[in-house]
Amino acid sequence: MKLNISIASVTLIIWLLLINMKKLLLLEIIDVTFLVGMITLVIFAIIVIIESKFLNLFTNGFKKINYLLFPQSRASKRAEELADNDQKLIEWKSSVKGIAKRVTAIITITTMGTSLVCLALYYLV
Repeated sequence: MKLNISIASVTLIIWLLLINMKKLLLLEIIDVTFLVGMITLVIFAIIVIIESKFLNLFTNGFKKINYLLFPQSRASKRAEELADNDQKLIEWKSSVKGIAKRVTAIITITTMGTSLVCLALYYLV
């Protein structure tokens, strides 16, 4: 919870610093924050798709084609099997995916929220 609040706070501070340094108009702020929010939303979606293992059948098919076209040595196959079964590597990958998913979600929510607040200010003022 503290990490979420600190990431959101840092994101807001960065946006405030950028706005003050560049002297952006409110409409430009809305545009930039919306674009950055959409980019981080796409990154978040990519992480979720990778984490859901939706593309495993697709990549496994290409691996089989690769093995048929370019035969590998037994040592190479053994090294790949060891890498696939390494629990520390699997745990590390899942923790990195989880952290990246969490950070991109927080940045997306904060940035899109900033964009919406600026949009409301633009139409109210």
